[in-house]
Amino acid sequence: MKILSAVLLLAMLCSHQLVSGAILPSASNDCCVKFFKGVIPLKKIMSYYKTSSSCPKQAIVMKTDKGQQCVNPEMPWVKRHVASLDRQTTTTTTVKKTTQI
Repeated sequence: MKILSAVLLLAMLCSHQLVSGAILPSASNDCCVKFFKGVIPLKKIMSYYKTSSSCPKQAIVMKTDKGQQCVNPEMPWVKRHVASLDRQTTTTTTVKKTTQI
């Protein structure tokens, strides 16, 4: 019985390792299990999105040319990057009006 319990515990720990740091798809959204611990350079980020409010852990998913990373929206560097990306998007999508005399 002790061996069976140990094997089950080991299997649970291994399965947790496989999904930690991953984005888990659900029926209608993607939820993050673990946050990326590093800092992603701003120039490497192509886009981002916020996870659904129905996810147990609120996160921002940063998309780069090498894939996606879940990051903590409360981290100062994440807040700065999101603000910068939002400014870039607003700047590039704004059309300047000119008046002719």
